[in-house]
Amino acid sequence: MKGELIYDDLGGSEKPLMSREFMITGKPDRIMKVKNGYIPIEYKDSIHNKPLEGHVLQLGAYFIIIEENFGRAPYGLLEYRNISFKIKNTETLRLKVLETANSVRKNNNPFRNHNNPAKCGRCPFREVCYLKLA
Repeated sequence: MKGELIYDDLGGSEKPLMSREFMITGKPDRIMKVKNGYIPIEYKDSIHNKPLEGHVLQLGAYFIIIEENFGRAPYGLLEYRNISFKIKNTETLRLKVLETANSVRKNNNPFRNHNNPAKCGRCPFREVCYLKLA
């Protein structure tokens, strides 16, 4: 992709980005500045034939964060090991992200959605998580 790399967390060294308006935080793998806006790119070390809903919601959260901090995010790229998907930034996706975030906030009993120690170990919230794996 042509453009200027403005955020690169592939090494895990970037600070989380935040939407103060919607209280959503995230760390996209990369953000590229292109002529028509800012494009988040999320890399997944898995093989899928279609985008997983959670990954699409993750990009949707990044759209909200990017728009508040940088500017327009017309779409994002979801890069699996075997295929790439262009995910459009739509109002429907935005509403689903905000609905999901509100639902999570109302849940007083958060849950860990994996049993993978490697994934847990890379999480930027590991130090404050009481659900972390060993």
